[in-house]
Amino acid sequence: MRIKITKDLREEILLTLKNDCFEVFSDSKLCPIFEIHYEFYKVFKQSRKTDISRESKVELLQWIKKGYIETENSVFANEVKHPTFLEIMITASQVDED
Repeated sequence: MRIKITKDLREEILLTLKNDCFEVFSDSKLCPIFEIHYEFYKVFKQSRKTDISRESKVELLQWIKKGYIETENSVFANEVKHPTFLEIMITASQVDED
């Protein structure tokens, strides 16, 4: 699916490129596009920052150049996706033995 890049999306993409990581936050414009839910990270206390690879950076730059986001077969989307149900259940079942 193609989504036109707005000023807010462009700023968030540039911030991601500048920081070399994607941060999930509640008013993110990229999260709804890739179905990333802030609540998952908040509830399960997972790191909201994800380092991105060189391939993702190139993809982000291509999006800015083209003026739209291509969500299908996205390297960026695969890197920043939220935990799966199985990962959540494994985390929930772990017990601290301290």
